[in-house]
Amino acid sequence: MCTASVYKGMTGLFMQAMRTAAQHGVLDAVLADLAEAGLPDPTRSIVIAATKAARFVPEFEEIAATQQAAGLPAALFQGFAEVYREIAGTELASADPESVQIPGAHEAVRRLGERP
Repeated sequence: MCTASVYKGMTGLFMQAMRTAAQHGVLDAVLADLAEAGLPDPTRSIVIAATKAARFVPEFEEIAATQQAAGLPAALFQGFAEVYREIAGTELASADPESVQIPGAHEAVRRLGERP
């Protein structure tokens, strides 16, 4: 639970940051800042995660319950469950993780908003 919260949480954070940046017209600047900080381009990770989003929802609900059982706030992980719940309803989520084509960042973000 703890390791999954980090890996899948970071990807969910990238999804949100990239979608927000695209809406404000600053996606390229955000990606450049991430690269300057030594982080790899998250586009591949967000596309692959989108194809698995439906199964990440119950995982994050379980992570939230685990956090709460430890006496810690669960809201952050409930929020990630909501992010993945929304992504699970997109066109990109219906792709196969083994063969999905990885588009550029702008196209990936656009497809995260498309409904089938």
